[in-house]
Amino acid sequence: MATPPEPIDFKDGWEFLEQNGFSPLLDTLEEFGDAKLTFKAGQLVELSLMVYRVCSSKQSAPPPPPQREDLYRRVEKRINQYLEEKVLKAVTEKELHGEFLLKELVKRWNNHCILVGWVSNRFRFLDLYYVKEAVVPKLAVMGFRCFKETVFSQINNDVRHAVLQLVQQERSGQVVDTYLLRCIKDIFVEMGMNILPSQTHESEATGLQVYEQELEEPFLNSTKDFYRAETAKWATELSFHDFMVKAEQSIEAELTRTRAYLHQKTKNLVRKCCEEEILKHHQEHVLTKESSGLVFMLVENQKDDLERLFRLFSPMGEYGLSMIAKIYREHIEAEGNALVEAEKSKMEAQREEGGKGKGGASKPEFDCIESLLALHDRYLSLVKECFAESTIFKDATKEAFEAFVNEDFGPISTAELCANYSDSLLSQNGMGAKMDEDKIESLLDKLVLLLDYLSQKDLFMEFAQKQLAKRLLMERSVSQELERSFIQKLKLKCGPPYTMKLEGMITDINISDEHRKTFREWCNENQDVAPMDTGDNATTTTNSFKVNGIVFNAHVLKSGHWPHYEKETVKLPSPLYDCIELFQKYYCARTEARVLRWAPTLGKGVLESTAFIGNPKIGTVELTVNTYQICILLMYNEKDEIPYQEIYDGLRDQAAPEGTMYLDDDSMKQLLLTLCTKRYPLLTKKSGENGDVYALNVNWAPNKRQKTLPLPSAKITAKETRGAVHKAVEEDRKHAIESAIVRVMKHHRTLSHQHLVVEVTDKLMQLFTPEPRAIKNRIEELIQREFLRRDAEDQSLYHYIA
Repeated sequence: MATPPEPIDFKDGWEFLEQNGFSPLLDTLEEFGDAKLTFKAGQLVELSLMVYRVCSSKQSAPPPPPQREDLYRRVEKRINQYLEEKVLKAVTEKELHGEFLLKELVKRWNNHCILVGWVSNRFRFLDLYYVKEAVVPKLAVMGFRCFKETVFSQINNDVRHAVLQLVQQERSGQVVDTYLLRCIKDIFVEMGMNILPSQTHESEATGLQVYEQELEEPFLNSTKDFYRAETAKWATELSFHDFMVKAEQSIEAELTRTRAYLHQKTKNLVRKCCEEEILKHHQEHVLTKESSGLVFMLVENQKDDLERLFRLFSPMGEYGLSMIAKIYREHIEAEGNALVEAEKSKMEAQREEGGKGKGGASKPEFDCIESLLALHDRYLSLVKECFAESTIFKDATKEAFEAFVNEDFGPISTAELCANYSDSLLSQNGMGAKMDEDKIESLLDKLVLLLDYLSQKDLFMEFAQKQLAKRLLMERSVSQELERSFIQKLKLKCGPPYTMKLEGMITDINISDEHRKTFREWCNENQDVAPMDTGDNATTTTNSFKVNGIVFNAHVLKSGHWPHYEKETVKLPSPLYDCIELFQKYYCARTEARVLRWAPTLGKGVLESTAFIGNPKIGTVELTVNTYQICILLMYNEKDEIPYQEIYDGLRDQAAPEGTMYLDDDSMKQLLLTLCTKRYPLLTKKSGENGDVYALNVNWAPNKRQKTLPLPSAKITAKETRGAVHKAVEEDRKHAIESAIVRVMKHHRTLSHQHLVVEVTDKLMQLFTPEPRAIKNRIEELIQREFLRRDAEDQSLYHYIA
């Protein structure tokens, strides 16, 4: 068994360690900087063994032998001696400045790291058996502390100045040694960590204090000073475009510089510093430049610059974007108000002229909606492409459009204009007839987005309901699929309750198609009561067939889904009356719980006539007309000239009960006028002894076999009808407000007036914005009807009565 080496006298042991360890190592470091050239493996073992012998003792219990402390202190003293005599002297020579000083410091630091590593390895016995018991720093920590106290504390100001000088040179365009600067950064970091770079630290934030105070903070201050001076010139001399280019390049350069030779935690501080000095201090000045600012970019649609603007200011958060969003909103609002005023003038001029727009291609109100859609589409595109769909810009766009979209265009509201526009897109007689379905779908999508800004969505829905009824009853829809698609879009915006009637109307039309099939089957089964035509005059379509020579179809509609129409009556010719009676028998046979209320004035038909001989190439003319026009034209089977009074009386049923409503005199004249127009001169008007006489114009020469006459009874935008729509909407709003009040009070049971108004407004905002006075009136009404009661002590407090 091998015997342990005998202890040695401390003086002899240290002399051996000095002569065979420290002296050759330090000489080699001074000359070559590489400890590997100094020792062989056997020599290293001898040195470690000598450390063991010096520290050995026959003492078996604490405290540790005194020679261990002596050795620890002698090692510390030897390191300090080397640092004072060699390292400090080398880095404080007068000739060393700037980059040369930094290079020398890095060289000496690297040598010191080798020295500390060598000491830690050879004197490991001390770390294992002395450091822990004596509660002193490990040899590595002690070695770095020696460097910090002896060398670094003496030259840190000069080093910092040299670093900032090199950074300034790089900013001015010179090439600098970034690796050298990164090494200097590592030295500053290690001076706080007091450990080797390969080790970890329990509290990195505390260990970085030296780096933060001695290098990071001065670096940030110099950055602020540099860009404060530079941007003052940029803001004055450069356009906004050039300013942003410079700013973006500078910020990116600083971040690149940070990544290259500063600690990673400094990155965010550098960005914040640059944003504050480059962007924040000059934001208002450059944004409002008249010939190159934000408004100029928006007017010129400079998407690249707008995207760069957002890229620069978005890292600053809401603070950086709020001013941009404010200018953006004000510009859209100004542009929108100018557009509205221009369109108002056009529409006013159009009303004064009393005709269509140029070329008759589209009405001015349609041009107005298309202009609004184009404006909205443009700014939505900017938000998406340039502002990354940022919420603050979405909100700014919404606020701006709400400010002018709800302006009335003379007597016509935007809600009505939008309804008319959608009607034109979906009607065979409108713009949609010349478009493919994809184009219509796209325009409807844009229109629904615009509707989101309307404060009177319920008014739009009321007009839309009447127009849908007109399209369905007159069979003018471009496509039922498009109708359903549009209703679905409205449903997503306004909610299911508000499109229930529209969906019900589509359902009623589909059910009516089923009724046509079952009506035909019933007629086939009951031929004794249903005189059907056969042979050449039999069925014309799958769901239509001739009865008494008339192709008859009926729509069965639920009154709750459809607009309210005045119950006007007209005296029908006998063949039409017989068809109605027949359908009445069929329907009563199927159901006893429902009652049919006929509205023949909403119908239409096709008349075949051979009376017009002006064009010999066309023998029979097919005229698509409404029920009133059918009744008038059939009168001319008896004679060619009929006085006005006879026509007027002929449409009235003398046997009808008192109070029955008929077409008034003005409406009758308007109706006859549609048969005497220059385009459709079916009748000619002349004066007679007892008033006007209308004669059949047999010389009319139609240019094609099928003709569709204008249907004045379907027009819903007349002044009287518009007033009726507004009145109906006001009534609906009363019910909606009352319903919302009851729901809110039922939930809270007790609520103050102010909170009740706020909650009711919030519930109704999706469809319309109620006036506080209207809410107050509805509250009073509900109190009278004993749904609510006021508090006995506080009159502004309401209680719900269950």
